Amino acid sequence: MSVEEGAMTYEQAVKEVWVWQYSNTGSFYSQLCTAWQKADPKNRARLFQAFPQLCEAMNDWEAAEEPANWFRKYLGQTVKV
Repeated sequence: MSVEEGAMTYEQAVKEVWVWQYSNTGSFYSQLCTAWQKADPKNRARLFQAFPQLCEAMNDWEAAEEPANWFRKYLGQTVKV
């Protein structure tokens, strides 16, 4: 399956989750991550329909045993957490 032009890749989504968690930039994607954390299952399903890569990355991050290691898996050893 190819990524549509302009669509976010999973790796880009992981970076946005990291930015949300560690830099507090207040970006659009940071707001979506906050919405994901506060959403009930019905609204999480709606967010997932609109932003599948970002929501998948958020879900994977939440399920990770060690979130710092999860970020490093995608962003490299130099990422600061």
